[in-house]
Amino acid sequence: MGDLADGVARLERERAEAQEALRVVERVDEEIESAMDEIGSVYGALLDLSGELDGEIADHNHAAVERCAYELWGLVDSEQARRAVDTVALLTAVRDGRPLPAASVDALLVRLKDVEASHPTLTREELDQESRTAMDRAEGRSQWRGRRAVS
Repeated sequence: MGDLADGVARLERERAEAQEALRVVERVDEEIESAMDEIGSVYGALLDLSGELDGEIADHNHAAVERCAYELWGLVDSEQARRAVDTVALLTAVRDGRPLPAASVDALLVRLKDVEASHPTLTREELDQESRTAMDRAEGRSQWRGRRAVS
């Protein structure tokens, strides 16, 4: 009877450990889901802001374009978004038994900030000139089509 009692006690301990492991996995999944929701909200904000930016560019509203660009950078460079991405990467690796991520998003962004970014900057006059040139080209095409249709 002693062996039977020991076996039952061992099974009870294993059951308790399995239940605890299940609770831990459920908690990890909840944290992953929460972090993914956080990332999804940043993604939604990026989509909204990119649509707004597109409209402001089309309207030649330079001040609004600059504001949108700063807001975009703020969303991408936010501590909250970086933590959420790091959390998902770490917890999914732990949950799935994969190696832990080698570098965090913070480390990647730090390396990117060290890279000298060069991008063209246009003055308002240059933008206006580009716009006039594009309009002249468009008018030239429509005049050419009109002459061709008459011929």
